[in-house]
Amino acid sequence: MRLLNILKNILIVFMFIYGLLTLQIPYKVEFDKSMAEEILKETYRPLEEFVKGLTPIEGEELYLIPKGIRNEKDFVKLFDNRIEDRVAENFFERLTVEKQGVIYVDKKVYIPNIYAENSILTDSYIKKRKSVYSFILNRDDVEGKLIIKETWDANGMWDRRSNYFIKNENGEWILEYFNGIATRKFANSNTNPWSTY
Repeated sequence: MRLLNILKNILIVFMFIYGLLTLQIPYKVEFDKSMAEEILKETYRPLEEFVKGLTPIEGEELYLIPKGIRNEKDFVKLFDNRIEDRVAENFFERLTVEKQGVIYVDKKVYIPNIYAENSILTDSYIKKRKSVYSFILNRDDVEGKLIIKETWDANGMWDRRSNYFIKNENGEWILEYFNGIATRKFANSNTNPWSTY
């Protein structure tokens, strides 16, 4: 009986030490802001080009979408795997309105991004996790997420967004998701920053 208690205590101590050694500790690695800005610009460039291709409809609060974009699938293809499909699909759903089987873009909807006039990249870093065991043995850790934070003034309203990037199989950073403001809808389409394009 005493031997059984000793074995239980040894097992408990072993499990405690194992749990401690495999505990994941998060840490940050600074990421060059100029590189981060370039990644954001590459990510959101297709959206900006899409917006510049919109044609206003006289007397309507709508834009005609550019030729070659017939549906959500075509819109997602614009991003050329720079962002996860569900993010592009979300943009499409927020931007578009369907009337009598024709897809339009709502003139009042705006998706702020790095191309906004007053945009500021506030922080960029890679968030990684490493076990205590890996720290002790100085082993490489798993690839982390690149986090790029931005803020901008959309007609007197300061908003912010944190963009989370992962590396794809080619080693390129792609936008997995973001936190913060996704879109802004203006009461008057003339106050939408895209109205000046």
